[in-house]
Amino acid sequence: MGLEVAHTFLHRAGEWGAAAVTLHGRTRQQRYAKLADWDYIERCGASCSDAGLQLIGNGDVLSYTDWNAHMRTEQQGGGRLASLMIGRGALIKPWIFTEIKEQRHWDISATERMDLFRLYCSAGLEHWGSDVRGVETTRRFLLEWLSFTCRRGSRVRGGGVRVCVFARIVQIRCWGRGEVKVTTAIRQ
Repeated sequence: MGLEVAHTFLHRAGEWGAAAVTLHGRTRQQRYAKLADWDYIERCGASCSDAGLQLIGNGDVLSYTDWNAHMRTEQQGGGRLASLMIGRGALIKPWIFTEIKEQRHWDISATERMDLFRLYCSAGLEHWGSDVRGVETTRRFLLEWLSFTCRRGSRVRGGGVRVCVFARIVQIRCWGRGEVKVTTAIRQ
């Protein structure tokens, strides 16, 4: 999957003062074109574990089944990772942590999704301000988040892609402090 060099030095990071390290299972050039190489992450995890260093694996954790597959116990042939980091999975499904905690596939309704977008808009306007620049900044980051979640449908075990229902934010308006109106068009 690219030049594999992390295993040659990660186990020494403890000597340099690190208590834990994070390893992403793909190269920058691969971006999201290929899946993370979890065999390599686990191989690095073994050398880090032997050196007393905690390894946090990262890459393509999009559901609780992905979490479980990578956090399996020693008896199941794993157990070398201290934990996992979730990046893109949390952008696609902010409720992924509930899935992991409750050990079940879970999805939220379109209304709940819209509530998340409204909450984001309110937080953005509170943080960046409700002037023209604050509204534009909130809109820019919101549209980036929306396009991110909808460009990449969630993987479904056994193949296929689950297409998410999404909202295209057409306009954000604010009236006074904390009051937000989000005009949307829902598409499938």
